[in-house]
Amino acid sequence: MNRIDAHTHVYSTDDNKYPTIQEPTRPPGTSGSFPSLKKLAEENGISGVCVIQPSSFYQWDNHFVCDLALAEPDFVAAICTLNPEDPSTPAAIAYLKKQFGIRGVRSVPASDGRIDHPGVRALWKACADNNLTINALTKYENASQLVRLLKDFPTVRCVIDHCLFLTSGPTKEATLAAMLELAQYPNAFAKVTFLPLGNTAEYPFSDLHVPCLKIIEAYTSRRCLWGSNFPCELWTPRSTYRQNLELFTLGLGLDQKTQEDLFWNTAYALWFNGK
Repeated sequence: MNRIDAHTHVYSTDDNKYPTIQEPTRPPGTSGSFPSLKKLAEENGISGVCVIQPSSFYQWDNHFVCDLALAEPDFVAAICTLNPEDPSTPAAIAYLKKQFGIRGVRSVPASDGRIDHPGVRALWKACADNNLTINALTKYENASQLVRLLKDFPTVRCVIDHCLFLTSGPTKEATLAAMLELAQYPNAFAKVTFLPLGNTAEYPFSDLHVPCLKIIEAYTSRRCLWGSNFPCELWTPRSTYRQNLELFTLGLGLDQKTQEDLFWNTAYALWFNGK
């Protein structure tokens, strides 16, 4: 089976060439490097990756992910992280697509916590104008605001990162309810990467299997996709890359067609088709 890893963060080992923010969230050793990702991809049958620029390391500086996009256009779909309150962001989106072939933009809330914010709306409009997929990184408290954006920008394909950070904690039911409500909008997609994130249980994170299956049923497999959360040493320390893959090949009891959609069809249509 062909596979695309729809959620990775990659870190340069050269801080002089690609400066970091002060006190960045840094993966151990070279675990987050591009060669490390390539090695894991080869070992696990991954033929394409979405690389999302980590704001916890580079903030709004996308030079490294853009250079990866130019160097590995068949393997890397670059997702830039841009400041929604910078008035130059809409023009930058068109430039980044033309110059570097980026495939998407991560949409984060403004500094006041709102995702339905004028700057965020300008970013969404620029993505609509440039046919780029949005990765929305927000929590369930912003679900009603996300609904307004999905309604107002019906042509924008919006991938909900980590399913609004669904966890096994006290917000589980409210977050699941918000995700299921968002499923009615055909331009919303669910990135089911939440099982090993923020989970106090050990692998295979069985307390979140039923919520995950409910989301896949509500969105259908053609609007769901898998990601590893690479580098797992940093983001999912209780599970390895292979284990995060096997959650979906073995652990959830998914049929072949569902796996083909989660691992390939959905991500290919969003980021690789017509590159």
